[in-house]
Amino acid sequence: MVKAVFAGSCPNCGGPISSTRLELGLPCSSCLPDIEEVEAKKLSSLPPEDRFKEISRRIPVEKEGSYSVLAELHEELSRFERFFVKCVGKRLWSLQKTWAYRMLSGDSFAITAPTGVGKTTLLLVYSIYEASEGTRVLVLVPTETLLRQSLERLMAYSSVAKGNVRVLGYMSKATKKEREEALAKINGGDFDILVITTSFLSRHFEILKNKVFGLIVVDDADSLLKDSANVDRILVLSGFKENDISAAMKLIKLRNELYFLKLANRNSDRVEQLEKELEELEVIIAKARGEGSRGQLLIASATGRQSGIRPKLFKEFLGFEIGGIHAYMRNVIDSFELCTDKGEMRKKLLEVVKALGGGGIVFVSKDEGTLEAKEITSYLTAHGIKAELAIAGKKSIEKMRKREVDILVGVASYYGVAVRGLDLPEIIRYAVFVGAPKNRAPLEQSLLNPRRLLQVLAYLSERDLHLKNMLPELNRKLSKLTPSELNALRISLMKGTINNLSDWMRNIAESLLQGIAEVERVLKSLLKVGESLSAGTLVITRKSDDGFYVLSPDPLTYIQASGRTSRFLNDKMTLGLSVILELDIKNIEAFRRKMNIFSRNFELKKLSELNLKEISNLLDSSRRGERGVKSFRPAKSLLMIVESPNKARTIAWYFGRPSRRKFGKIVAYEVPIIDDETLDTYLVTIVATKGHMYDLITDEGIGLHGVILSGDEFIPVYTPISKCYSCGRTFSNLEGVCPYCGERLKIGRSTE
Repeated sequence: MVKAVFAGSCPNCGGPISSTRLELGLPCSSCLPDIEEVEAKKLSSLPPEDRFKEISRRIPVEKEGSYSVLAELHEELSRFERFFVKCVGKRLWSLQKTWAYRMLSGDSFAITAPTGVGKTTLLLVYSIYEASEGTRVLVLVPTETLLRQSLERLMAYSSVAKGNVRVLGYMSKATKKEREEALAKINGGDFDILVITTSFLSRHFEILKNKVFGLIVVDDADSLLKDSANVDRILVLSGFKENDISAAMKLIKLRNELYFLKLANRNSDRVEQLEKELEELEVIIAKARGEGSRGQLLIASATGRQSGIRPKLFKEFLGFEIGGIHAYMRNVIDSFELCTDKGEMRKKLLEVVKALGGGGIVFVSKDEGTLEAKEITSYLTAHGIKAELAIAGKKSIEKMRKREVDILVGVASYYGVAVRGLDLPEIIRYAVFVGAPKNRAPLEQSLLNPRRLLQVLAYLSERDLHLKNMLPELNRKLSKLTPSELNALRISLMKGTINNLSDWMRNIAESLLQGIAEVERVLKSLLKVGESLSAGTLVITRKSDDGFYVLSPDPLTYIQASGRTSRFLNDKMTLGLSVILELDIKNIEAFRRKMNIFSRNFELKKLSELNLKEISNLLDSSRRGERGVKSFRPAKSLLMIVESPNKARTIAWYFGRPSRRKFGKIVAYEVPIIDDETLDTYLVTIVATKGHMYDLITDEGIGLHGVILSGDEFIPVYTPISKCYSCGRTFSNLEGVCPYCGERLKIGRSTE
């Protein structure tokens, strides 16, 4: 029984199709004729890959369309998975399969997922797979340690590739002759896969700029975006022209300006001018996107850390945005212990190491540095612990891999060897942080950031009447600035070039400098040498008469570093333990507040309340894959469809900062959602139907007002709603011509 007909909606040919066929996931009767109801239901019940294959086999050659493409894509996915098994020795798990499907579709996108879930493995295998098919590949990594590891893995995977894949890497620590040979090969294009660091990209872009890569893999978005010019370089290597990139940057800036002008409801002439300029720039960008073949860009990140507006270029040219940090699937027991002094801190460290045994990493806070790490290594060694300093190179990691050492000691730096270069799920069981991970900066330098100054003023205003009166006025001035103006102000303050600013911007800068001076005045009266105070997620400490410092927690480094203890092994997330030893409770409180921003379920337990012997047994059990140990299973992908774009955005942001992808005019939000009871994890793609999309067809000759009478049945015929951008009215006909003003070009359809 036909319930309704939808014009222009067959997923294969775009023609009319019955609602019955749509419900069964089948193409229209023109594409797949003469099929009985029982057979149709049987086809519908097949797994998607089998259904696509069978339907595409039955569709006439002249009607081949989307089903054939989907069948080929699923067949390609099967081939890739067989290749992946050859390289890695195990099958793709659900989330990797979702990513692989997108990769094989040719999509460019960002994978924002926690450490240890298999992002790097998938990207490296895909690099070999594509290179063996003739694609030139560029792999970008943050450090030379990771470069060396990537080269080793690529070499191993290439041995099972269909063709002879030439893998080339450039290492600055190699001999002069080796470096010269590598540069000569890069210059001559004598490679299939080139592996370099992001710093090499910045320093040697001239020898790369004339090469176009079919695939670019960035195995750490954060290091790439540290130098915003790298975004331009990546786009050039993907095949985009520099003048098109400049046009896109102008487009982004003008959009921001237009947004704030409309928000302030001012300067209508400027608004009209901007709208015209934007329309012209959008045509240029659309043309750039459609010209020639473009390289595929895949970006992996555990934190999604980014700043500035340049990363928005990825959205303009490649249709995606990098999402924010998600501390999901993190199976770590987080704990802390307060100590009275460094001596007690080292004794507690030794006590923890002896209780838990081998397989530990000690991270020294960055503000204490390498010297403290060396002293702690010596201290542990003197007490019979096989400890090794892990500052640079891979020797220490190799010793841990071979179990020649029990403990590694490193610095809690975001790109440190122990933080980023360690993937030993069977061995690494726990991490001890000597001081909560934090960054330290002189007070005056730190407060040159206007937002940070406002934060400190807000906390100090209750202690000083003058600051209390200053805060609202300063806040009012800053609230009028656009993001671009605020960034320009911050840079001018840091460089000491406020005299180059316009009069009103210079006035704001001078007010900020006055605010900094007032903060220092108040702090001198509040704090004695050696004391500290809390300002939300910041701690201000006085080291000497005029030596004030701002300590800011570094949760991203903590998530990366503690993530070494919790990684996928035997299709489960291993259990890890993290212990923070700290001298000042204010640092713990600030750290806890900052971590709660990134992980709603973050809980910092007191070490004294934990039974280390029991936890040690649990750590070992989770690595043996024993039952009864609570653990995350591989994440599943899920599609959520809601009615309105606002609802899609609201739901996505409720669970974190989502990554975004564009499909035509549709924006899809991607965010992880975790069931706290079962620990089931879903990577959810949220899209909106945009509400009312179809209406009864108005073309003459199709039933009565779009409803066909067939025997005793009434069959409505629907068509996508169209909107005329000339007169602003909507209509629903097949012609695509506005019946009100005759417009043929400026027409939008609800299904686009």
